[in-house]
Amino acid sequence: QSYIKDIVIEMYFDDIDKTYQLCLGKEKCIVKTDNFTPYDTRIETTFDLWLQMSGGKVNGAEAMMKKRYKVLGDFNTMLKMDDYFGTKKSITKIEPRQKRTSMSILLFQWITIWVLLPINQIWSGIAGVIICSVVPLLTYKFKLIIYDKITIVAVSALSVFALLGINSTLLICLSYLIFGLMWVLSCTTKTPLTAYYSSNNYNGDESLTNPLFIKTNKILTIAWGVLYLIIAFYSYFLMESILSKYTGLINSFAPVLMGLFTAWFAKWYPAKIARG
Repeated sequence: QSYIKDIVIEMYFDDIDKTYQLCLGKEKCIVKTDNFTPYDTRIETTFDLWLQMSGGKVNGAEAMMKKRYKVLGDFNTMLKMDDYFGTKKSITKIEPRQKRTSMSILLFQWITIWVLLPINQIWSGIAGVIICSVVPLLTYKFKLIIYDKITIVAVSALSVFALLGINSTLLICLSYLIFGLMWVLSCTTKTPLTAYYSSNNYNGDESLTNPLFIKTNKILTIAWGVLYLIIAFYSYFLMESILSKYTGLINSFAPVLMGLFTAWFAKWYPAKIARG
C-alpha cells in the first residue's frame, strides 16, 4: 500500500529489555535493532503479551484498558495497524456487501420538526409525516437500526399531533425530551446509540466488540443526551418568547459546539487510556 509519509513504529518489550523499530515506507518495511530514528508511535509491552494479542488469544483493546501495555506518540497509528499489515478481512468475501448506518437519516427526521414546528404547525406535520414515510425506502442502501425505527414512530406521532393542533410549545419540548432520553437510555444497553454510527469509521461491526470503543461512545452518548434534555428545558422559555420562530436555529448552536467536543474527545480519550 502507499502512504503519505514513512511511519516509524517502535516496539519495546520490557520483559526481555529489547527495542525494535518498524519503518514503514511506501513499498517496504525495514526492521531496525539499532540506529533508531524518532518514532511516530511507541508500544511498550511484554513480548509474551504481544504474542498473545497477535495470535488473537488476548483482546488488545481490553488489555489496553487494563493498562497491560502502553502506547505513546500518535495513537492513530494503532487504529490503522490492520491497514498497514494487511490483516483486515477483504470485503470482497462478504456477500451481500454490508450496508452502512447513517446518523443523517436519524437526525434529518428530528431536524425537520425542530425547524418547521415553531414556524408553522401544519407544514411541520405534513413534512414530518412525508419524511418518515420515505425513510423505510432507504433500506435498499442503508442499514436502519432500532433508533432509526424509534425515530420514525416518534416523529410521525409528533407530526400527527401537530396536524391535530396540539400546542406547539409542548410538542417542541416533548420532541427534545424524547430525543435526549433515547440517547441516555441507550447507554443502559450493551451498545450505546453513537457506536452504531461511528463504527462505520472503525472496522464496522467488529468495533462493537471493542471495549475501549464502546466506553468512549458511552461517554459521548450520555453527553449528547444530557445536552438535549437541557435543550428540552429551556426550549419552553424560547417558545414563549418573541424568539419562538427561531427556536430551531438557536438550539442548533449548542450541538455545533458539542460536535467539536466530540471530534476532540474521540481522539483524546483513547490516546489517554493508551498512555496508561
